[in-house]
Amino acid sequence: MCTPFKKITTPLPYLAIAGYFIYLQWGAGFADPDSFYHAGVSTIMGQKQIILKQFAWFTFNNFNGQFVDHQFLYHLLLAPFTLFISPLVVTKTIAVILAVLFFVVFDFILKRTGIRNRLIYIFILLTTSPFIVRLNLAKAGSLALILLLLGTYGLWHKKYTLLFFTTFLYVWTHAGWMSMGVVYFTWILARILTKDNPLPSIYGNNIFGMSTKYIRTLFIDRALWAIGGGVLFGIVFNPYFPNNLKFYWQQAVQIGLVNYQSVINVGNEWYPFPIAKLFTELIGIWIVFAVALAAFIFLCLCTQQNELRPRTRALAVKLLHSTILAGLWFTLTLKSARYVEYLAPTALIAGAFLMEISLRLGAWTYLKKYAQPHRALYRMLAFALLIFYIGWSAYESQAIRVFLTQTLPWTRFEKSSAYLAAHTPDTTLVFHTNWSDAPLLFFHNTHNRYMAGLDPTFFYLANPELFRRYIDIAQGSVHKPAEAIFNAFNTPYILITLPQDGNLNYQLKKEPRAQALFHDDNSIVYRYTP
Repeated sequence: MCTPFKKITTPLPYLAIAGYFIYLQWGAGFADPDSFYHAGVSTIMGQKQIILKQFAWFTFNNFNGQFVDHQFLYHLLLAPFTLFISPLVVTKTIAVILAVLFFVVFDFILKRTGIRNRLIYIFILLTTSPFIVRLNLAKAGSLALILLLLGTYGLWHKKYTLLFFTTFLYVWTHAGWMSMGVVYFTWILARILTKDNPLPSIYGNNIFGMSTKYIRTLFIDRALWAIGGGVLFGIVFNPYFPNNLKFYWQQAVQIGLVNYQSVINVGNEWYPFPIAKLFTELIGIWIVFAVALAAFIFLCLCTQQNELRPRTRALAVKLLHSTILAGLWFTLTLKSARYVEYLAPTALIAGAFLMEISLRLGAWTYLKKYAQPHRALYRMLAFALLIFYIGWSAYESQAIRVFLTQTLPWTRFEKSSAYLAAHTPDTTLVFHTNWSDAPLLFFHNTHNRYMAGLDPTFFYLANPELFRRYIDIAQGSVHKPAEAIFNAFNTPYILITLPQDGNLNYQLKKEPRAQALFHDDNSIVYRYTP
C-alpha cells in the first residue's frame, strides 16, 4: 500500500469511533446529574466570572464559603464555547471529542510500545459497556483518563517533561490526581520484582533491603521529581490554593476511599460493582488475558526459552506494572463501581502486553502446529464466538444509548425552575428531597438556592444532625412536613419530584398550610404559609 493512501486511511478507525460515540450521545439528555453542574459552571465562567471563589447555590454543602473548583481545567475547556452554543450541547460535544481522543492516546501507547493487532484491542475496549458508559458521561473523568494514560507513557519511556505537565494538568482537572503517585510506586515495584532495578546499587541480592542510601537514591529519581513537581505546582499555583488542600482530603479520601455508603445514601458510582457482573461485562478483556496467559503457559511447557531479548524484557516490566495496577483497580472496583474506568483499559493493556510477549516468543507458530489437525473446527468456533460477541455488543450499545440520553432529559425541572425564578425573591432557598436534583435545578435557575448537591457527603460532613432531619422529612416520615421544613431550613418553598416523593406529597396534601402553586409531569411546587 502506498504511503499517500496510508495517510488517508489512518484516521478512518477514529472517524468510525467518533461516529459510534455520536450515535450513543445523540439525544437531549444526560445519564449523570453532574453533567448539568458542569454545564452550569462553565456557562458562568464563560459569560460572567472566570474563577468562582464562592458557590452559594448548594446551601448546605460544607465548601460553599470556600469553594474549590477541582475540575477547573475541564470547565475552562468548555467555557468559551458556551458563548456561542447551548451549554448542554457543548458539554455533550466535548464528551464525544474527549472519548475519541482517549482512544487516539490508547492506540498511540500500544503502537509506541510495539503492540501488534491494535484494532482488536480497540474493538474489545469499545465493546466493554461499563467502560464506554463511564467514558461518555459528559464529566471530567475522560480528560483525567487521557492525562493518566499520557503520564504512564511518560513514565515508561522517560519523558519527564511530559510526565510533569500531565501531572500538573491532572491536578487542575480531577481530585483523583493521587492516582499518578500510585502509578509511579507500582512502576518502581514492578522494576524491582523483575530485577530491571531503577536503583541497582542499593539492595544487592536482597530486593527488600532498605537503607538511607536507598531513600536518598530514590529521591533523586527524575520521574519522582517530575510527578512530585507536577503535583506541587498543580496544588500551589492554583486559583483555589490553599482551600484546595482541605477539599482534596474530603473528595479524594473521605468520599473516594473511606466512602460513607454504610452511613448515608451516596451516589450509585460509589457502591460496589458486583463481582459476577464485573466478569460478565468485561468478558472481552478477560478473554484476551486468558488466551494470552494460556498461550504463554503452553509456550513455557513446550519449549525451552533463552533469556528475553532487551525489548521483550522491557515489555515484561510494563506487563507486570499493568498487572499490579489492574489488581489494585480491581480491588477498588469491588468497593466502588466508578473505578471500572481505570480497571478496563489497564487490564486490557496488561493482556495485550502478555499476548505480544507470547507472540514474540513464538507461541503462534507452536499453536498452529498443534492445532493443525482440527484447524477447521477451531476456526468455526472462533467465528461463532465472534458473531455472538458482535451481536451481544450491538444489543448492549442500544441500552447504553438509552442510558446516556434518556435517564435525565434536558427539560427535566425546566418549567418548575422557571416558575420558581419568576415567583420567588432572589436567593430564596428551595427545599428538594434528592441531592442529585440540585445540579439540574442549578443549571435551569441560578436565581434560587438549593439544599445540597454533587455528593450528600458534603452535607453530612457540614451538619450530620441536620442531614438526618433532612432525610427524615424527604422520606415522608415526619408529621406536618411543610412546617418541619420551615422550622429546620427557614424556607416556605418545597419542590416535589414525581413519582419518587409520593410519601412526602401525600403528607403535604393533608397539611392545610401547604399550598400547591405549580404542577407539571415531574414536579410540584408547594408554598407553606406560617
